[in-house]
Amino acid sequence: MTTSLANLEASLLTAFEPLGRFSKLAVALSGGMDSVVLLNAIHTLVPTLSQASPLKLRAIHINHGLQAEADEWQLFCERLCAEYGIDLQVERVILKRKPGESLEAIAREARYHCFEHSLDEDECLIMAHHQDDQMETLLLRFMRGASAQGLSGIPQQRRLGKGVLHRPLLHLRRDDLAAFAKLRQLTWVEDSPNQDSCFERNFCRHELLPLIESRWPGYRSSWTKTLSLSNEANLLLRQSAQTDLALIGCTASPLELEQLLIWDQARQRNVLKHWLTEITGQVPGWHLLHGLTEQLLPARADAKASLKTRHYELRRFKNRLYVLPKAQQFDANTCLNWDISHGAELALPNNGVLEAKAALGKGLIVPDGSTLSVRYRRGGECIKLAKRPTKPLKKFLQELSVEPWIRERLPIVYCGDDLVAIAGLAVAEKYRAAQHQHGYVFTWHQASLDLVSSIEG
Repeated sequence: MTTSLANLEASLLTAFEPLGRFSKLAVALSGGMDSVVLLNAIHTLVPTLSQASPLKLRAIHINHGLQAEADEWQLFCERLCAEYGIDLQVERVILKRKPGESLEAIAREARYHCFEHSLDEDECLIMAHHQDDQMETLLLRFMRGASAQGLSGIPQQRRLGKGVLHRPLLHLRRDDLAAFAKLRQLTWVEDSPNQDSCFERNFCRHELLPLIESRWPGYRSSWTKTLSLSNEANLLLRQSAQTDLALIGCTASPLELEQLLIWDQARQRNVLKHWLTEITGQVPGWHLLHGLTEQLLPARADAKASLKTRHYELRRFKNRLYVLPKAQQFDANTCLNWDISHGAELALPNNGVLEAKAALGKGLIVPDGSTLSVRYRRGGECIKLAKRPTKPLKKFLQELSVEPWIRERLPIVYCGDDLVAIAGLAVAEKYRAAQHQHGYVFTWHQASLDLVSSIEG
């Protein structure tokens, strides 16, 4: 028995070696066997590896409140951490499930959101995923038609918030952890829903994988090879996409389409997949990528083509592809009075901020005693620019190639009933400052286009 425990400890010590460079470790602690084994092993073994002194170890428990025993599990974790002399951070989450959404997926998303926002700078979050979890994940992803990236399985390490997520147990089987728990006489809580085969992962765990193992005892080795080959393929696809994006000369939004449209659809999808992943922080699915290459890209250059997702939308305009957060609703009939002498900034409800800066010899002259107002396009507006005939505002914006979704939200400045300025673009001739005059230059700071933040929020 001692030899068996010694062998398990030796295997764990080897797995924990990459953790030696961290001074701060946080264990994701559910209270189940896997995480209890991980916490016990980390607590007793990692201090011998750590290059940092002293090592700061803590645990994080997420209380979903889904089961009646949730508070009991939390209490168990609190007592365990008190026994080990380890700080425990408890996060309670309220799950908001929409029709058709998977409860498992919503709970997982909530967990990782908590973990991400709980990590300190360069802190390492350690999770107890093991080889059986990896096999279950691979089977589930295969059944859902995953790409090479999906079939690469659970990554051992990745960035997470300000820190790093690391999974040191992926080479160990669940039976190995059970043996360690028995030999060390550990106790844990049992999650009754984990036995319910109505859940897909539990069905794989209790029904499918035992059947596969009875027929192909060596399937783990073969599937691990598939994971490795898929990871290699995914790396090559990523490198290819980076090379193609460099050829296009663009990694941000908008994406120039001239070069992209020359390539075949498979190559287009690979570029678009990695481009969108970088911008949004989410890997686009099969339907979105095929919608892009089969509907949006082939559309006429002058068409107002778009595709919407849950979190953002894609629009094509003037041979460019834009990825935009879903716009907040705003009232196009808004009319905001603005006494510019009392404030150089005007908050536009759900549409950013309009800023006015004094400038010599340019910008807008505001007649004494006048109050400005800010409105939006309603149709039929005209503007007279210096040395140019009066022109419909619609035509003026089209000539400047202002994107359609920007035109409808573009702040327009009025003095009385006169259209006197278009934020960031033009000033009417009658109100334009001469060289010796001080005017106001308007800058529109649009609502945040931080796609990753808007998705997470």
